[in-house]
Amino acid sequence: MYFSQRKKKGCSLTEKELQDAMESKLALAFRPDCYYIMDELPRIGSRNKIWDAKLRQMAEVTWRTKIVTI
Repeated sequence: MYFSQRKKKGCSLTEKELQDAMESKLALAFRPDCYYIMDELPRIGSRNKIWDAKLRQMAEVTWRTKIVTI
């Protein structure tokens, strides 16, 4: 799994662009199976940390259904 946040609103980032970038940097065994592209990562708490439990939950649901909808 690979989660990515768009840097700017309206920025276009596609799964194909991520795949191409990972191909040049990672061996096949280490490349992600799925890519999630979000406008904003889920955050929690007063320190605004990334909510990793929510990301795991999203990944688990998607992994079972093989459908990526965000």
